[in-house]
Amino acid sequence: MDPCFLWVHDFPLFLPSDQDPQRLESSHHPFTAPRETDRELLFSDPSRAVGEHFDLVLNGEEVGGGSIRINDAVLQKHVFKNILQIEDIEEKMGYFFEALDSGCPPHGGIALGLDRLVYFMCPSALSIRDVIAFPKSADFHDLMTGAPSLPDEKTKALYHFNHFNPTAASCTLCTSPNPPPPAPPVTARSSSSNSSSPTLPSPPSSLIREPESPHHESSSHCHHTQVKTREDND
Repeated sequence: MDPCFLWVHDFPLFLPSDQDPQRLESSHHPFTAPRETDRELLFSDPSRAVGEHFDLVLNGEEVGGGSIRINDAVLQKHVFKNILQIEDIEEKMGYFFEALDSGCPPHGGIALGLDRLVYFMCPSALSIRDVIAFPKSADFHDLMTGAPSLPDEKTKALYHFNHFNPTAASCTLCTSPNPPPPAPPVTARSSSSNSSSPTLPSPPSSLIREPESPHHESSSHCHHTQVKTREDND
């Protein structure tokens, strides 16, 4: 079949919820802007509003999609609070409304599935894996690079990971009665060196902290490598 592209547009902005037909949910995402002529419908009859949402289809298969987004803080707040009925919206999205209210130009775009697009345009391809440069195995391993894999001892020493125990409550250097020696410092490689092993320059002296003495058992005073877990959802 010859490549045949098709644009799909004029989607309804909202659809009845599967869980509660009396409530509306976004047909694309809650940031999608309404068609300009349907803007007032969001305050009178949002179920009739058409969204600025579009899909690109190739031979019956979706290969891309996108939308124009709402750039008006008042309209976006109305969608969240009065149409989608999201609770505590000021607490959850106050920062976003403030950003929109500061002056946000119209914006939008489209996301293309490049691998899918090439796959559908290559009749000889039996699977999308045939057009991916580095396809992953069934257990998500990259056969070209071997990733993901465990670091070797040299790499762990280079980044000072060799003394960190992720299951311990604090750094093992601070709690061990006989702390092991620190990892060797990283030195800059001379431009005339023929070594193929990667090296990194030493950090500036202003970034190096002197070890505290004596060692503290509290993890809040630990000066060695720690792993910080992000608590936000970004």
